[in-house]
Order: sequence, then structure tokens, then C-alpha cells
Amino acid sequence: LTIEAGTPFADLYNKGRLSIPPPQLADDLFVLTRTITATHGLDAYETSNHARAGEESRHNLLYWRYGEYAGIGPGAHGRIIVDGDRIVFVGTEAEARNAAGADANVHDLAGACLLPGFVDAHTHPLMLGQSASWVDITGTTSMVELVEKLRRHTDGLPPGAPVRGFGYEQDGLGRQPTADALDQVSSDLPFTLMHRSGHGFVVNHAALAEAGIDDATAAPDGGLIGRDPAGRLDGRVFDSACDLLTGPDGVKITNHGPNFHLGDDPETLLAQLEAAQEMFLSAGITSVADMQVTAREMSSFLALHEQGRLKMRVTMMVLSSYLDQIERLG
Repeated sequence: LTIEAGTPFADLYNKGRLSIPPPQLADDLFVLTRTITATHGLDAYETSNHARAGEESRHNLLYWRYGEYAGIGPGAHGRIIVDGDRIVFVGTEAEARNAAGADANVHDLAGACLLPGFVDAHTHPLMLGQSASWVDITGTTSMVELVEKLRRHTDGLPPGAPVRGFGYEQDGLGRQPTADALDQVSSDLPFTLMHRSGHGFVVNHAALAEAGIDDATAAPDGGLIGRDPAGRLDGRVFDSACDLLTGPDGVKITNHGPNFHLGDDPETLLAQLEAAQEMFLSAGITSVADMQVTAREMSSFLALHEQGRLKMRVTMMVLSSYLDQIERLG
């Protein structure tokens, strides 16, 4: 047996907590092992593995024949060869240095563990990028604090920019925000605050009017248009009713899911999607599945890809309400 320097096994051996047999005893045990296994029809097919003919371990054969594999565990290493901008080799430090060549840049990870990219199987990248550009109201604990955050955010926006926020939660606030409360910040600018669940919004009266929602507007199937005990609009717009907030030419989901696809111009959407991409990559997530893809998501992903700016692998799950459009595309 050999113990590779720099491994947990080597540390234990150096501390006297791990011992190996003397060379002669190790040789005798090795020969005895092969004799016993061969007697039972288990022939050796590499240094320390034995099997009946045709029953050899495929991963051991792969290793023995210098194929590609990844090793996991104390002291383990693998051998991976990939072209392009991906991992091209994994092995011991000596092997890696030899494979990389003398001119390679060396990055000391200081004992950190290098892992493959993670896959997030349920994401909404464009929503993430959009909401990150809004005022962050997660963790807000009072209506006074909420109104103050919105005022500060509004003061920093260019004229005519939509006023949007993300992350309100009525239990944390102690009450449900209302259109009247948002009117304290502005009764002229449309305000749209997304619930932390992504399933709805609370908006002010200007936003209700812009969406064409009035006292006579009935809530669609699967949706909610909130009203106070007197029957007046209170600013809540949830689930399928959110279709009303996206404008006449905006995304329409009906009752196929929550509609958080608020409008922005194409260049802004690209910038927001790219910002979300950087958030994913900074967390080690290199593959995502977008679970609510409409024309705006698909066109944004494709534009980033065509411009060479898409760095993630993306699986696009098209909304069922857009199935007829996909079918027309063939």
C-alpha cells in the first residue's frame, strides 16, 4: 500500500493513528488473497479487485483502462478530461501540474472544496432579475417602514419609471397593505408591490385605474380582486386577476398560474435577465429550469445566447396557456 501525501490518510499515518503492515506481511496477504479468491472462481482483473468472468465492475475497469471518472471520498481523486471552457483534468496535484504544463496559472483554494455547478430545477430567472431592480421590502415590519422605503425608492427613480416593490408579507407587517396606504406615497404614480409568494400584488388606486379595475370589475376564475368590508377596492390583485396588471398587450396566463410578468422594454429585460444570471452563477448554479416561459422569456434567453452573453444551461418550460402558440411554431 502507498499513502499519498496531503490526504487525510497521510495525516492519520503521520500522527500514528493509522498503520500499514510490514512489506513482507503485505506481500504474503496479497498472495493469499489471490489464492483464496481464485479457488472460488474470482479471478483478479486489476491490483485489488476480483470477480467471476463477465462480472467485473465497470467503474473499476474504467479506472484501470485510464478512462474518465470522478473520485469522491477521503484521499480520492478522479481523472476527467473535457474540452473548451470546462474542467479538463482532475487528479493529484502532481498529475494536474504535469498535465497543465509549466505556463499554467495556479489558483490556491486554501483548502476549499471545488464542486461541479449546481442545477436549480425550479426557477424564474427573469422575475428574479426584475424584482432585484425593484425596492426590496422583504423583512419590513411596519406600514410606517414600508411607506418610508417606498418614498426613498421613488425619489431615486427617473421620471415616468414604474414604482415596483417585492417581498411584502402581511404577517410580518402586522396587517395587509392597502391601496389607501400606498396612496400616502403617491396618488398619481402607479405603485405595484409583489407579495413574497409571487402569487399577487397590492397596488395603489392609480395602478388600479391604469389596469382598468373599478368597483364593477369582477374577479376572474382563479383570481382575487380584493375588497374591504364595505365592498370597495382595497388594492389586492392575486393569481389570475394579475392578467389585468400586465396591460392589453402583456402576458396573459389566465388560471394556469400566477402572473408576475410585468412589462419592461426588451433591453431592460435583457439587463435584468443578465443580472439574474450573475446571481445564479455567484451561488454556483450553472443550470436552471425556467418554469414559466412566455414569449418575453424565450426571446430574452435567445437574444442573450445569440449575443454570446448566456453563460448558463437553460431548460425552458413553456406555460400551458401558450401551448397553441408553440404548436403553431411546429
